[in-house]
Amino acid sequence: MNQVINTPPPLVSIVTINLNNKCGLEKTLRSVIKQTYKIIDWIIIDGGSTDGSRELIEHHSESFAYWVSEPDKGIYNAMNKGINKAKGKYVQFLNSGDSLWDKNVLERIFSEPHNADILFCDCNLVENGIVKEEIHYPDVMSLREILDINFIHNGMFFKRELFENELYDESIKISSDFKFNVKRVLENKSFEHVPVTAIAYDSTGISASQFNLLLEEQKEIANSLISPSIMKDIDKLRDLLKDDCLDRIQAHRNRSRLYHKMVTANLLFMDFLTRIGIK
Repeated sequence: MNQVINTPPPLVSIVTINLNNKCGLEKTLRSVIKQTYKIIDWIIIDGGSTDGSRELIEHHSESFAYWVSEPDKGIYNAMNKGINKAKGKYVQFLNSGDSLWDKNVLERIFSEPHNADILFCDCNLVENGIVKEEIHYPDVMSLREILDINFIHNGMFFKRELFENELYDESIKISSDFKFNVKRVLENKSFEHVPVTAIAYDSTGISASQFNLLLEEQKEIANSLISPSIMKDIDKLRDLLKDDCLDRIQAHRNRSRLYHKMVTANLLFMDFLTRIGIK
């Protein structure tokens, strides 16, 4: 008789970085505090805010495994500080202003055991409390997907061990997470799509507001990590898929026109039968 082994739910580290965004931080805090999933290792890295954020953090300090408020050297320096304090099996980066979608999100994600190196979930883009776009990702992660699709980093959960040999590149302003993800794909790390809307992503954040810089950095990163010959093959694949998509659309239109002609002819024939008294 096979014995069923129940895997205990994992400890999940949530790293929240903040700088002078008290209102956004309040929203993030509320979304985590109300979670029904309680196995959380919550880390707050504040960059020495002067807008009341520190006082807010102190007020909720019992909810955190670790917090600090001191100047840092930027987004990825703050995230790396959080990684160095994390103890969970998985690490999520939930920046101030972003929030977990509802109180049961973590419960739904971790109700089943996972062992992939990186879990990626669906997201909603929110502006001023209004959902602007629902993002549902494909189930399969590949080099083409990671290059073509702007995966929202905050909706991903990373095995902490991935950071043991490499942290985020602090020389990159807003796309170091993209570099980290591309390298994990090239290393054939495992990705698992969890079809759950995990977060409300604040579309007024720095990555969204500096989209041109984001694209420029991502292009430079891709060219530095991937050989020109592979990039050419990816571009050819994009063109083939685009042509195939256009062919399918055209075929659908042709079938629609044929169907319309058949329906019209059938109606005319039925009318003819009625007029000559057969029907």
